[in-house]
Amino acid sequence: MTEHAVVIVGGGPAGMMLAAELALAKVDVAIVERRPDHVLVGSRAGGFHSRTIEVLDQRGVADRFLAEGQVAQVATFGTPSCRRGSTTGVR
Repeated sequence: MTEHAVVIVGGGPAGMMLAAELALAKVDVAIVERRPDHVLVGSRAGGFHSRTIEVLDQRGVADRFLAEGQVAQVATFGTPSCRRGSTTGVR
């Protein structure tokens, strides 16, 4: 059995980001994932927020993620009820 300084259970976004940060700090890390591959049927992720892209850019990997995706301009202001045309909650 191989030993590691840190074992992360789950290769989702949080586990992968933790593993990446630890690897940058030269910590020996292993990820244990129950799925046989990275394919997610019915993934809930709709995209990256700007702050997420900033953090990925600080780590030098943002371009790799952005190259695989599509750009979508989305801007929303107000409460969800305001976006549907209601004036409830507007001050």
